[in-house]
Parts: sequence; structure tokens; C-alpha cells
Amino acid sequence: MDFDNSGLDFGFHFTASQIAASLLFSIIGFYVFRAGKKALNYPVIFSGVALMAYPMFTSGPLQDWGVGVVLCALAYHFHSTGNLTG
Repeated sequence: MDFDNSGLDFGFHFTASQIAASLLFSIIGFYVFRAGKKALNYPVIFSGVALMAYPMFTSGPLQDWGVGVVLCALAYHFHSTGNLTG
């Protein structure tokens, strides 16, 4: 019996870079989310959620790492200033 699975493509093509970025920034996002929730700082909460969710919507290592670094910088800015305007 010959089973042809060439038609079964679920679109999951992960690289080591994508897995590492997703794991790292999701852990950071969870920590940022908890810190924002504890301080009732909504921009920090939203930054944490964005850090946990964005890897599902990027493709490629440059997007993965670039967006993650930018979101971490925004979360740091919002946490250190305590508001949106700085």
C-alpha cells in the first residue's frame, strides 16, 4: 500500500531561529505582562501581550528578531516612564 502525503501541507515550516525567537520573546512577554498587570500600567500590559502573540504573524528571522527587539524597547520605555508620552 502506497500512501502519498504530498497533498498534506499544513503550512508549518519552522526554523531554529523562529523557535528560539518565539520562545525567548514569549517568555519576556509573559514577564512584561505580569509586571504591567501588577503596576496597572496598560501600555506595558499591551506590550506584553504583543510580545507573546507577534511570532504567529511574522515570517523570517529578520522580522522575528527585529519586531521582538522593538517591542522589548517599547515595553522598557513604557515601564520606565509609566505613561505613553514619556
